[in-house]
Amino acid sequence: MPMGTVTFYDNGTSLGSVAVSGGAASLTLSTLPVGGNVITAAYSGDSQFNPAAASTSVTVTVTALVPAFTLSATTPASLSLTQGVVTATLDSNATFSGSVGLSCSGMPAESSCTISPGTITLAGSQTALVSVVVITTPPNNTFEAKSVPSAWGKPTAAIGCAGLLVLLRPGSKRRRRNLWMMLCIVCLGLAATSALTGCGNAGYTYPGTTVGTSTLTLTATSGSITHSTTFTVNIVK
Repeated sequence: MPMGTVTFYDNGTSLGSVAVSGGAASLTLSTLPVGGNVITAAYSGDSQFNPAAASTSVTVTVTALVPAFTLSATTPASLSLTQGVVTATLDSNATFSGSVGLSCSGMPAESSCTISPGTITLAGSQTALVSVVVITTPPNNTFEAKSVPSAWGKPTAAIGCAGLLVLLRPGSKRRRRNLWMMLCIVCLGLAATSALTGCGNAGYTYPGTTVGTSTLTLTATSGSITHSTTFTVNIVK
């Protein structure tokens, strides 16, 4: 049986030498450069066998791994909420390195979607988690309440009270006291009526987020690489 060693070459450059075992030699590599690699071998010879070079070669073509990452929404795939959180996962491959920006769209009016962190930097073969916080708005009177006029600003209250003041002309103490009491009662009544009229106006109600189902789209972008994932949001009150 032949002994000695076999040296392997890539485009004429030595890759390493291995001992012959059982009449054969093999070399395992994980570092061949990208492109075409012409592999040849040469035998060193021993006391019984002469040195020799392989009469054939093998071409190994190595293709570069394109930098990339994946995006997935993990828990949960759907939400029934007035407020909730979805966790999304970013995974980069071995050659990716860079910053990834995240955004969300598709939420109904009067709701918001906030991603934390909004931008994340990934190295090769790295996994990162981001939180997607979904917030809805309940019905309220926040905006309309600012425009509700004061009850004392109502014309009916002002005119009624002014008319009673005219009646407070000189007279007996008992008569003036009765008129003052009447003035207070009537003015309070007018103010209460005006306030109730304003509060009873349904036009001041702010509807908030519309109840129903929406599809939220989460998008991750880095240069020319863009990935999206979706999940269902069921808005409840």
